[in-house]
Amino acid sequence: MAKPLILFHDFHARARADKAAVLDAVARVLEAGAYMSGDEVEALEVEFATYLGVSECVAVGSGTCALTLILGAMGARRPDTVITSPNASPVVADAVLQAGPRLDFVDVEPATGLMDLNRLEDRLKDPSLARPLAVVAVHLYGQCMDMEGLASLASKHEFVILEDARQAHGSGRRGREAGSFGFAAAFSFSPEMNLGAIGQAGMVATCDPLLAKAVRQLRDMGLAVGNEGRVEMGDAQMDAVQAAVLRLRLPGLDAVNERRGAVAAVYDSAFRGTGFTEPVEILPHNQPNRHLYAILVPDRDDMRAYLDEQGVCTGVHYPVPLHLHPRFRRLGFSRGDFPRAERFALTTLSLPIRPELTQDQIEHVIDCVRSFGGSMY
Repeated sequence: MAKPLILFHDFHARARADKAAVLDAVARVLEAGAYMSGDEVEALEVEFATYLGVSECVAVGSGTCALTLILGAMGARRPDTVITSPNASPVVADAVLQAGPRLDFVDVEPATGLMDLNRLEDRLKDPSLARPLAVVAVHLYGQCMDMEGLASLASKHEFVILEDARQAHGSGRRGREAGSFGFAAAFSFSPEMNLGAIGQAGMVATCDPLLAKAVRQLRDMGLAVGNEGRVEMGDAQMDAVQAAVLRLRLPGLDAVNERRGAVAAVYDSAFRGTGFTEPVEILPHNQPNRHLYAILVPDRDDMRAYLDEQGVCTGVHYPVPLHLHPRFRRLGFSRGDFPRAERFALTTLSLPIRPELTQDQIEHVIDCVRSFGGSMY
């Protein structure tokens, strides 16, 4: 008897759920004849700003260029320094380096993978190190950082808070939406996100009208400030088809997140205290969107291979911390510089948490994780 296959992502399932409405939205764009600007893009900007509780949103071509455009609009360049955490997507480092500033890192909390604010404070107090222009708060797996603590440090040490909210659509903390805490935030709407388009798209969110104006100017020119003065940003505009699809799906975002939360709650109950694996910890006062569900497993690679044999597809986010990534060797970091992030990268495994998962599929994932643990421990 064939083992069930439980996909990590299932774009076909999402497409089947709203295919007719998506086709209607695409037809509306074709009929209007405005493909790179116009009513659909402008309406999405207003609707997403209302959802987040910010005054300005600027639709852009991707989550990567959202962060690059923010830094470009701020005038960031060498010798400015931007700090973030090492266990993030390479696109975070790409965006910063493309804009021009130096990039530095601060190690993470071992149970959450979020930036350790105590270590950030130590870094800020070191007189031998440059004061950062900005700190990029990575809302890892869709969970907010301690933004109140970060804001306190920003006030004391005079840096700007930027949010990497690419995975955090609908996440919150103390009743506020991710993307509304910092000077500006970058979102991604790539298809695997909780709010996903049918191609690449992103958003800049801010309450600063001057920054929003500058981002729009850079976006519309297809340029951003960079190391050599200016660099091309060919994907800087969001196309109207993506905007129309996102407008269609935005009203259902909270329901998607609620379903993911329900799956996560079942996983939490099954995995906490097992002695061989623990879910990544959720900070008090956080309302994560559960974009990813990661567990900490000492034998991560062995477990992943075992789950694959059982038909359970998994992910690793992210297998190489940024300071050790081959693309960023020129930054000059070495193994051991950020040991917690390195350990996190070796022990985290992401389980399927799609809102379409059935109860039988959820139970099969749980049974497989438990059976691996029983065989190993």
